[in-house]
Amino acid sequence: MRTMRKHIGLGLIASLMVACASQEEVKDAAVSATEGKGLQAVTTTTLEEMDFEHYFNVHGTVEVEKNALVFPQAGGIIIDIKVTEGAKVSKGQVIATIDADVLSASMDEVATQLGLAKNAFEKQDRLWKKQIGSEMQFLQAKTNYEGLQKKMETLKKQKDQFVLRAPFAGVVDEIFPKVGEMAAPQMQFCRVINLNEVYIKADVSEDYIATVKAGTKVKVNFPSLNESFDARVARVGNFINKGNRTFKIRVNMANKNGMFKPNMLADVSVRDYYKEHADVVAARLIQQDRTGQEFIYGLTSDKKVTRINVQSGMSQNNKTIILKGLEPEKKAGPIVIIDKGAKSVQAGQSVEVKK
Repeated sequence: MRTMRKHIGLGLIASLMVACASQEEVKDAAVSATEGKGLQAVTTTTLEEMDFEHYFNVHGTVEVEKNALVFPQAGGIIIDIKVTEGAKVSKGQVIATIDADVLSASMDEVATQLGLAKNAFEKQDRLWKKQIGSEMQFLQAKTNYEGLQKKMETLKKQKDQFVLRAPFAGVVDEIFPKVGEMAAPQMQFCRVINLNEVYIKADVSEDYIATVKAGTKVKVNFPSLNESFDARVARVGNFINKGNRTFKIRVNMANKNGMFKPNMLADVSVRDYYKEHADVVAARLIQQDRTGQEFIYGLTSDKKVTRINVQSGMSQNNKTIILKGLEPEKKAGPIVIIDKGAKSVQAGQSVEVKK
């Protein structure tokens, strides 16, 4: 029994010694921190001065300047289609012909009458010049001849309506009927497209009517082609769509190899703000206090945290422009901004800078 009490007593003494040692360690740690050991570690960055641009995004579609559905001007059986789909054509080139036998027969008949009328007029003209015959006979022959000439010209124009021609240089994209089928003025015959002259049309919110003008810079991206390029707004529409409160913009572009097709979708980024030599910081470094005041944490030459109240502007690609608040700091020299660790420091606090 005595032996057991002795062991318990020794255990209590040992526990008390460990507790005292732990308290001393805590005191030592506190003293070390007070002496400058264990400071909050931070990293720093410098204020950037750069040309700042801001863009908003809209969706656009490719439009073709010359995109025509060709309709016959006269009805009849299609007797010949002279091109195939995908064929290049020049302006006025014959695409197809429609049966015009009845009209051709009428032209042959008029041609015969015209020949006789010509001979009669020339005979009366010679006689009239010799003052032989009556003036009435001369005038009748002349009128008959000229009337048949006009009739022949009209028939030729009518016959030309039985021939379909390309309205402009381009490519025959589609041909709808086949040889032997009936053509009529209200029926689509083919589509001709010129892919050299294309542009993008997009709808822009009415909110940007004061900032988007002809000449505004845009960035165009075609996700389906993995193609991007810079361009300018060529034209701004003057009509506000009351259904969606938008206006249209047009962006011209080159299409020499024909890769851009009608109705292809494009992502269009339109620049609505630009400032040269702007003060810019990473957006994540701007904080707000309970009152909504924005601020960033800077670092003094003696490694102390300083709070800089700012007013921010637009953000683009995770960078934000600073509009106000940095002028006094810039006069004092280069501004060093706390980067990592900025969320866990306070103004006046000494910190340790890590690379």
